[in-house]
Amino acid sequence: MKLTRILIPVLMAGASLAYGENNLDKVDQVYLGIDIGITEGERDDSFATGKIGYQLSDVWGIEAGYLNSLDNDAPKDAINLSALYYFNHFEDTSIFAKGLIQNDDEVTLGIGIGLQHFVYPNVSISPLLSYLQNDEGGEVVGQVGLNYFFGKTNSKPKDADNDGVIDQKDQCPNSAPNASVDMSGCEEKATSKPTVVDMPKKVDSDGDGIYDSVDQCPNTPANNEVNDLGCTLPNDNDQDGVLSNLDQCPTTPANTAVDDKGCAVVLDSDNDGVMDTSDSCPNTPAGFSVNSEGCTLYDLQTEEVQLEIRFANNSSEVKSESLPVLEEFATAINSYDLKNVEVQGHSSLDGSASYNLRLSEARAQSVADVLVKQFGVDASVITAKGYGETQPVINEISNEANTVNRRVVAVIQYEDKKAVQQ
Repeated sequence: MKLTRILIPVLMAGASLAYGENNLDKVDQVYLGIDIGITEGERDDSFATGKIGYQLSDVWGIEAGYLNSLDNDAPKDAINLSALYYFNHFEDTSIFAKGLIQNDDEVTLGIGIGLQHFVYPNVSISPLLSYLQNDEGGEVVGQVGLNYFFGKTNSKPKDADNDGVIDQKDQCPNSAPNASVDMSGCEEKATSKPTVVDMPKKVDSDGDGIYDSVDQCPNTPANNEVNDLGCTLPNDNDQDGVLSNLDQCPTTPANTAVDDKGCAVVLDSDNDGVMDTSDSCPNTPAGFSVNSEGCTLYDLQTEEVQLEIRFANNSSEVKSESLPVLEEFATAINSYDLKNVEVQGHSSLDGSASYNLRLSEARAQSVADVLVKQFGVDASVITAKGYGETQPVINEISNEANTVNRRVVAVIQYEDKKAVQQ
């Protein structure tokens, strides 16, 4: 069943805890709590229970609760009384058995087993797995409770006979006062009166776990791993081959070459000034300048090509008669390793300067768009810029000057395959 698959591992986990002194003594304390649960049987429904309890002793407790069904189709209320027996205590957890009698439409009896685990000194959670039986049949119930204990928590476990062994471990709970007892709380029968010898107090000044009487390195730094003589063990935390006590760079990344101080050795195999870790061209010839990636620099050459492009009057639309010129230019661009092509638009001196600038920008962009969209030029190498009337070829207004000044120019930049010498 799904309830047992969920709750039984929880109960078994609690039963496997290491035994320890119970520091959560709740005797004579009242507690309030709420349980949320679900039944699994002929009818599956969920419920909530408000409860009040009283811890009679270390092992016995009683509870009274009011149950309210959370099933809207078949709501049910019930009152129940329970007795709890705590048969094993751990450090902050107890295992308990529970007997229950419940009255709703008929009398229901139940038994269960659960855990009580204190998450705070006065707050506990209590998973419980139960079996209920009435005249209609039986069903399995799983629930989890949250409880709050009123009153001051006694932080010390009980030792009724004051022999130094807590009651939970004391197999002889009524030892005589001042009697010498063993670990089980039973009196040791000495054959003769023992000789009391004052033992020197053991001191560990540097806190390394080795007493001063045998510590040959009495001032070991905190948290250092030491040998049996209290001296720091040689170690190499970053595994770079340099012991940590000598390592000036104690967090070197794995597989990094280091010097005798444990610090990374930065190599430049081709002596181009760019370290191997950043060098994209690790075998650069000697004597030539390189860029930041370690690759040879070449001279950049710039040429200006005037394109005979025709536009409609006061328009940026490229006339169809100019397309062959642009196609030929695009073929040239695609055939060479050009770094940048700036398409420049220029205007004549007549007219408004602001209008001429806007028109020259629009015409330059139109030419760039044709090169990219119609003739497949890489858009990353093309830029368009309008200069308006700022760079006239003939500095006057005339038919001849206007014709010459209204132009589209391509400024191309490419690498001259002659390396730049240092």
